[in-house]
Amino acid sequence: GSDFWPMPWYLRAFDKVGYWTELIDAPDAPVIIADPLFQEEIEERLKAEYQTEYFGLRPGVNLLVYIEKRLWKKVFPD
Repeated sequence: GSDFWPMPWYLRAFDKVGYWTELIDAPDAPVIIADPLFQEEIEERLKAEYQTEYFGLRPGVNLLVYIEKRLWKKVFPD
């Protein structure tokens, strides 16, 4: 669908960004942004531990953001 826009615009400066139209077998990455409809399937495939947050991309469009716990703790130490 088109609910991802303007995410590519926001992430244009990053060189290690990928976009998939289907859920991949091993989705682990430092940050994963996905449609909440795929939450159960994504969580079944993740190997690392993640902090999960919701992000409002624009009115009426919420995304699920997975931040690897190691990265989360670097940004938000206890």
